[in-house]
Amino acid sequence: MTLLLFTALISSPALALNAAGAQGNLSAEQPARSDPRSVTILSLPLLREEDVLGEIEVEIDAAGAARFERFTLLRTLGPILSDEGRAKLSEDLVDTDYISARALSELGIEMRFDMSRLEVVIGRLDTNLLPVVDLESRNRRLEDREPTIQPSGFSTFLNVAGNFEYVDNDGFGTSTPDPDIIAFGATRIGDFALQYEGGLTSLDDGEYGPYRRFVRGIYDIENRYMRISAGEVQTMSLPLLGTQLIGGVGVERRRRIFDPFEPVFQLGGRRLRINSPSTIEIINNGNLVSTIPVEQGIYDLDQLPLAFGANDVQVVIRDAAGRTTTTDFNYFFDPVDLEVGDYEFGAFAGFVSDLTGLQPSYGGKVGASAFYRRAISPSLLLGGAFQLSEDVQAAAAEIRLVPQIFPGVIETQLAMSNGDNGIGFATRTGYRWSQAIPQGSRQISILFDYESNGFELPGQPDLFRQERLSINATYGQSLSPSTFLNAGISQIIRDTNPGQTTAFADIVHQFTDRLRATGGVQYGRNDGFDTEWGVRVGITFLFDRNSRVNADAQTRRSLYRVGANRGAENRVGAWGYDVGIERNSGSTLADASLQYRGNRFDARLLAQTSGDGFGSVTDNRRAQLQLSTAFAYADGAFGIGRSITDGFALVQPVDGIGGEAIVGNNLNEGEYLGRSGTFGAAVVPDILGYQTREIVYDIDADGTVFDVGDGNDRVRVATGGGTKILIGNTRFVSAVGTLMIDQEPGVLLVGEVTSRDDEGFEPLAFYTNSAGRFSILGLAPDKIYLITLRDGREFAITVPDTDQGLLRLGTVTLERSEE
Repeated sequence: MTLLLFTALISSPALALNAAGAQGNLSAEQPARSDPRSVTILSLPLLREEDVLGEIEVEIDAAGAARFERFTLLRTLGPILSDEGRAKLSEDLVDTDYISARALSELGIEMRFDMSRLEVVIGRLDTNLLPVVDLESRNRRLEDREPTIQPSGFSTFLNVAGNFEYVDNDGFGTSTPDPDIIAFGATRIGDFALQYEGGLTSLDDGEYGPYRRFVRGIYDIENRYMRISAGEVQTMSLPLLGTQLIGGVGVERRRRIFDPFEPVFQLGGRRLRINSPSTIEIINNGNLVSTIPVEQGIYDLDQLPLAFGANDVQVVIRDAAGRTTTTDFNYFFDPVDLEVGDYEFGAFAGFVSDLTGLQPSYGGKVGASAFYRRAISPSLLLGGAFQLSEDVQAAAAEIRLVPQIFPGVIETQLAMSNGDNGIGFATRTGYRWSQAIPQGSRQISILFDYESNGFELPGQPDLFRQERLSINATYGQSLSPSTFLNAGISQIIRDTNPGQTTAFADIVHQFTDRLRATGGVQYGRNDGFDTEWGVRVGITFLFDRNSRVNADAQTRRSLYRVGANRGAENRVGAWGYDVGIERNSGSTLADASLQYRGNRFDARLLAQTSGDGFGSVTDNRRAQLQLSTAFAYADGAFGIGRSITDGFALVQPVDGIGGEAIVGNNLNEGEYLGRSGTFGAAVVPDILGYQTREIVYDIDADGTVFDVGDGNDRVRVATGGGTKILIGNTRFVSAVGTLMIDQEPGVLLVGEVTSRDDEGFEPLAFYTNSAGRFSILGLAPDKIYLITLRDGREFAITVPDTDQGLLRLGTVTLERSEE
């Protein structure tokens, strides 16, 4: 970019050092025009997000302040503005010839003149001046851009988290269980990566010691959406077959994001394995309904105490490392849509691990797993899968169909297994339909789920083997733009229990942008509650986008809860909390959690007390502290920061600049994601693999003069990979002048710029244009540079110890060399 700008600049006749131009006034506050004898007028490129929009005329006074010429500004900005924006800007600038950056900022346009690169950069445009842009096309535009920073050839990170508990149960005394320490991370060398997870915990035999969840190597072929894995590989399949852990090899093709560090492990049916002490949060309509501490183990979604009463029910599982998985009630049953002609597949083979224990246990059983899905047409998707081991064989098929004779989508999966329990079957069929109506939307969802007691899968435990049938149906409709109706019914039948039925009907009304209320009726039979009918009432008030209070009452369940919460924003120094008290079937529970995001760590404190009534609410007490941090390294840079989810970036100033790097999206408001300092570089911990990410940065330094550059870079790293960004440049001075030889312009001369006292300075090419004018970018204060022409003549430039970015040399005179 620097060479391009230099070439364009020296070939432009507008580089002339002159005093031409007339002055106009935008307002009474517009400063008087500078002395024409100390004014430089340049024609410079105007950039927006690295796109060169064109050239504008810039007037620079002796102090380095820039003002922008009206006509070229309107001509260059016009194509990116809306019709209304162009008209408004033309009207606002009608009485001025040159306008300052401060005056433009008042109009909603932030522009800065970069002396070191001789360009003008747009920082912000008021959205009222811009046309409406399709978000998907805007995202594709960002993805299509080449990264400005390449990924590191070698990078590694390790997340370390600790979970510390205190338990005091009435009648059983106090205890402080051994802490759970979890370590997980990845090391990447070029296209290859090693992923690993393990830690210290109470093992299956009751002893406290180390464990290993997995170690595997991966090789990704990004342009084909393929991954080759070797080691302890987590398989993918159709939802009915769940996932396996195989000690072997695998190859898969998927467009979905790979996330190797999920805190849960999906088994077949509705079962999942939680790998460390965790909390399960039940959220209904955005309100926290219940917080349930659970130990590591296998759980069935049917047995979770969901506050059934609305379509918007979420389950948030937060493990001991602070990792969360947020799912809705049908999370494990929704297939991923594919574009027509697209497909995904996976094939895995090796030794099958028994999933009953905390760490892999293979036992010498050889197995294989594979799946394939393809979108045949916009109305038809087909898929198939199998899992094989010495003891159990299972196969499944999937079809997704958009019928032509009635609206909606039908999704069906069928599975059959053969094992020690004989032949088993499982099926899952769903129907979904939604429609836009004048007041909002209308939607219907029906799900049929059946599993026989003989259905089993390789390597998976036989703890819940029983015949099970469930049918769920929900209906929702907007009654008005601010009122919505939810209704549903659920029937669950197990061979060991009588049929369980629940039903509900709710009206949700949005009174204002901040106030929402819910009212409805509930019905249930054989689900453990004494009363079949009941009323539900709830109210929620939003203080801002992160804070709310809510109250909820369900008479049938004898459940009454009042709570308040604030979500912790993704920035350093952010706080979040959840507090609540509930009365549930005679028992009382109070809970509170506090979350803090630091520069080098995350912390979360959870406290719960409970008892048989309000007077004994403190009988049983439990406290949990979670701390997590990350150690990261990339090409010589090291930093400690918050836990890394997938990829990362390390940002630090170059040597010679004594300040601290800060990174974030809203640096002007003092909000940042990371800051360099004593413990190394600033860590950007949340970069997703194979997705372009823009990193915005600055340097906080006192007394050091430097050029921070563009203030942003684009990075794209692989899964588990990282990159290093060095920011700042002490070579921020640009020298401009005219070379005269025997009182005639030195026309189209070529040479080289070198330095003896600027350590690390790379030689630059030197050119003059057809008028003898020249510009040299990237010089440092208090240094001397030597310009050597091709014919051997030389002259020196001494840059003063200055904080000004533009050095006017005026006329430089040389004698003509003798023939």
